Amino acid sequence: MSKISTLYALPLLALSALCALSGCSTSAGQDTVSQERKEPTKQVAVQIGDANEVTIDIPEKWDVDTSSGYANITPDDFDGIIQVGVNLSPVSVVASDEELLHVWQDSDTSVTGEWERVSTDADMAPMYESPAKLEGDKNAEGIVRVVISGDDAIAVNAYIAGDDWDEAKEEIEEVLNTFKVSDPQAPNYSEPAQKDVFTIVNAQKTKELGYGFWELGVTVQNNSDVAKNFLGFQIDELDAEGNIINSYMSYNKNSMPTVVEPGQQLTIPLTEAHEDNIAGIQSRYCEWGDDISTATRSDYSQPFKVMF
Repeated sequence: MSKISTLYALPLLALSALCALSGCSTSAGQDTVSQERKEPTKQVAVQIGDANEVTIDIPEKWDVDTSSGYANITPDDFDGIIQVGVNLSPVSVVASDEELLHVWQDSDTSVTGEWERVSTDADMAPMYESPAKLEGDKNAEGIVRVVISGDDAIAVNAYIAGDDWDEAKEEIEEVLNTFKVSDPQAPNYSEPAQKDVFTIVNAQKTKELGYGFWELGVTVQNNSDVAKNFLGFQIDELDAEGNIINSYMSYNKNSMPTVVEPGQQLTIPLTEAHEDNIAGIQSRYCEWGDDISTATRSDYSQPFKVMF
C-alpha cells in the first residue's frame, strides 16, 4: 500500500513547508460576538489546496500569525498555541476513519490515541478528537481535533502549558467547538482491503534465553486460497493491567518476505527483556507482499490479544 504523502508537520514546528506543498492560504473573517463567551470574536479561515477550507472562531484579542500560510494562534490569557491547517493528504490511500487515525497517531507523537468522534453520524465529514501531551519544560497538555473531508484530513492542534491547562481547558474546548470545514465532503477513501488474509492464531512464551531475556513465539496463518509473502505484524506490548507500554511493527528477519501456503502457519520468534515487564500483547493487523515499501495491510476482524 502506498503511504500518505508527508504533508504533516509535527506540533510547534514551522509549517511553512507544509503549506507550500498543500497550497494553504489564510484569511480573517468579520468580527462577531460569541453568545456563549459574551465577548467579540473573529473568524480565522485556512484554505487547504483547492478543495477544502476550514474555519475557527477565536476571541478578537487573540493574536493570529498567517505569515507562513497557515494559522498560528496565540491565546491572550494562557501560555500556549493553537495551530489550524496541519493536514494529511491524500486520504485515498487508506480505507477507513480508523486506519487514518492510526496513521495520524503514528505521525504525531503528542496524540494519546484516545480518539472520540465529535461529529454526528449524519455529518458528511467526520470529526474526531484526542487528548494530547507535549513533554518538556512546560509539559503542555491539549487537544488535537481532526476533520476528514474529501481527500484531506485537517487538524486544529491546541497546546497549553501544564500549569495553565485546568484554567484554560473550558475556553479552549469552546473555541475548538467552532472548528469546521466550510464545504464538507465525504472522505475519499480507497476500497476497503480484504481482512484476515493473515491472522495471529497463537502467541506464547517459548523459552528462556538467559541474561535477562526470553523468547516470544507468535504464530500467524495464511487464510487466503493462494500463497502469500508474509512480511510482519503490528504489535502492542501490554503491562499487567492491559495498558500499552510499547507499539511497533515486527518484520521478518532482515525484512525478507516468507512464502506461506494457504492454511499454512508460520511462527516468528521475538526476543523480549524481563526488565520491560511485558505481561501480554495485542495486534490489529498484518502486512504481506513483495517488499515493505509496497506492503499490503490486512486488518483482523477482531484484534488479537493474549495475556501471559
